[in-house]
Amino acid sequence: MRSPDGTGGLNRQTPIARLTAAGRWVRGTRGAAAEIKEAVAAIAETRNARKAIAEDKRDDAVAALERATGKVSILLARTQSERR
Repeated sequence: MRSPDGTGGLNRQTPIARLTAAGRWVRGTRGAAAEIKEAVAAIAETRNARKAIAEDKRDDAVAALERATGKVSILLARTQSERR
């Protein structure tokens, strides 16, 4: 794994600059972990919807799909706002 500053540990930055770079890296990995967790939750909701459909529980299926759609919409909005 590369160091937070991307130099492989061969950097001549000041300690403050290194800490700032490390902080950005940690925040980025936390954000990625949260996004993965949300994506997994969206997939679980689609599985819940499939199960509800198989059991002929239309209202439960619609509710699960709405939850999944909401999670995906939030993920897409976050991704687009981060790229701007």
